Amino acid sequence: MRRPYPNFWRVVVDCTLRLLPLVVVLGCSRSEPPEKQSAQQPPKSSAELPTSPATLPEAIAARELGKACLKAVNPAKALAAFDEAIRLDPNYADAYCQRGNTYFDLEQFDKAIADFDAAIRLDPKLFEAYCNRGLVYSEKGQFEKAIADYTQAVEVKPSEAEVAYRGRANVHVTMRQFDKAIEDFGKAIQAKETCGAAYGGRGMAYFEKGELGKAMADCTRAIELEPKNSQWFTQRAGLYSQSNDPKHAIDDFSEAIRLDPENPVLYQLRGHTYQALGEKALAEADLAKAKQLK
Repeated sequence: MRRPYPNFWRVVVDCTLRLLPLVVVLGCSRSEPPEKQSAQQPPKSSAELPTSPATLPEAIAARELGKACLKAVNPAKALAAFDEAIRLDPNYADAYCQRGNTYFDLEQFDKAIADFDAAIRLDPKLFEAYCNRGLVYSEKGQFEKAIADYTQAVEVKPSEAEVAYRGRANVHVTMRQFDKAIEDFGKAIQAKETCGAAYGGRGMAYFEKGELGKAMADCTRAIELEPKNSQWFTQRAGLYSQSNDPKHAIDDFSEAIRLDPENPVLYQLRGHTYQALGEKALAEADLAKAKQLK
């Protein structure tokens, strides 16, 4: 029996990273389906932060309108609402943070950083602004600045340290500093033992180090904690495939497809796994489905 195509695991990794709602994990608001947001059990978002007693009711109302527009994937209206909140109250730190989130959605990273800078100047203890700015710096390839922001976030709000540790760990993974990533994912797990994302992320780091048994154990734990999250089934399927166990890989890809039936990459991956098993008809059906969904 032959293995799937050579870049199979890299496709799995890319797929799971696309599925992972990083911005929700890190406290931001990048538009994700509600079911994926709840699966990650995100921490209290900046949208829920208490407002200053001096904040005008009209500014709060404008911020709430912006949140609703952002949730409805209408960033133009969200920006207008957050602009109005800031016009009404120029010292409204959370309005800047929310507008920064919106700019992040629009991939206007420099504007997002400027807004997070403003939020932090107004409220140096605004945890979400540090995490969100760290994510933007990571997207821009400014990894040392990202690490510094996540480290500051831990100091600002130790009760939410799990979120910041995961953010910092993701940066280490991107930098291929897998030992540091494993250490930070471990700290996230210590802070919150029920965090599936920390187990799943650490599992990916273990695999990159060639520690397949530890990778499989962590991924399985992520599934136990978040059985409705397709990304962990996808990740474990990739591990099974790399372990020359395509039958179990098929089972996990099938569950991932059940949970996320509109994702073409999942059909593509299962199709190539069927090819490795010599199941030509099933492989062709999956690859055709993947092409149809793209």
